[in-house]
Amino acid sequence: MYSAEALCKALQEGLSIDKALSTPQPYELLYIARIPVEIHRASQQLGWHFFTLPRLGRSAGNHLGLREATNDLEKLKQWARSQPRWALATGSLSGVFVMVVDGMTGQNSLIRSCSNNWSWLDTLRTQAGQRRFIFFSWPKGRRQNSGSNYIGEGLYILGEGDWLLMPPARELNGDLHVNIDPQPVAQAEPWLLDLAFEPEVEADPSLLLAARVSGNWQPPVLPEDVIW
Repeated sequence: MYSAEALCKALQEGLSIDKALSTPQPYELLYIARIPVEIHRASQQLGWHFFTLPRLGRSAGNHLGLREATNDLEKLKQWARSQPRWALATGSLSGVFVMVVDGMTGQNSLIRSCSNNWSWLDTLRTQAGQRRFIFFSWPKGRRQNSGSNYIGEGLYILGEGDWLLMPPARELNGDLHVNIDPQPVAQAEPWLLDLAFEPEVEADPSLLLAARVSGNWQPPVLPEDVIW
């Protein structure tokens, strides 16, 4: 199947009709029910949750939109009618976190942090202007460290309670979000997990029961108990 749009574009670029017809470009599916194909596939195949931002206006701190994040196809179709900018809700909700590399400063920090381990290249990556976004699966049995968004100069993590504009959205400054390497999202390597996550510690129910039986059990001290 070939694209009439590709043919028109070839003619606009100065190719003769014979040349344009002899080298047609494959048709690329860009939208499904007005939803960008990348958003449609990620929401339906990966379970990622999205919300939308208007084309104009402030985008920072849109906590209301973040609370509405969903992968419900009917809701996404409804939002798509306004041709919005699409944003991904990162964290355990979507099962993904993103490492942001801001320009050369962030790249240098990343090179120092990874110690010549280049596994971070083998995953989905996007870009907007000088910033690159590297996607990783949310780690099982781990929780994000408090204050772990910043992991180095020009290097930070988008995780719980965060969000990221997704291709083909534009930043307010005009930078277009594009895919660098649209491959499956990989698991993060230990060096990165150790920078941003810690193991989840769960109490062993058998130990709690033994403590209760022995009479040594005391109720946990909650933060509000200390404050008040």
